[in-house]
Amino acid sequence: MLIGAHRYKDIKIWYDDYVEKWKCELGGREVGKEMLKGVRDRIDRFLKAEKKFDRFNAIYLGSGWGGKDQYSVVVITSQTDDGNYWTTKDGKRSKETPSQLAMDTPENQALVEEIKTLEAKEVVIINTIKRILDSIIPLPDITPHPPA
Repeated sequence: MLIGAHRYKDIKIWYDDYVEKWKCELGGREVGKEMLKGVRDRIDRFLKAEKKFDRFNAIYLGSGWGGKDQYSVVVITSQTDDGNYWTTKDGKRSKETPSQLAMDTPENQALVEEIKTLEAKEVVIINTIKRILDSIIPLPDITPHPPA
């Protein structure tokens, strides 16, 4: 007799009173466990094994915080349930949002080189502006001083 059918992670689970086991179907096979938790754990292992991910390279666009260089190439190792990505760079692992990453393509690498060139020019311009501001003659001190 089947009792108490319900769903866990969109997989139907039922209790088979005849064999006194919780059951579900995974990959075309019926799986049975004495405890409901056992079936849920089995479902979790099945879904994790089924969730394959091919690693690929991406360009890190973040600020360089956490030891990574901005615009460096990182390896995407997996995607999290909330849509972020796990990355590795030089043996260090970190979680990044999609907005911090870009596809590692020749076109994007060319754009990154253009950004680096512009940023280098920006540094020169900012330093030039500071030098010019430092050379501007300030107003003379016109506050009245009491006679000595």
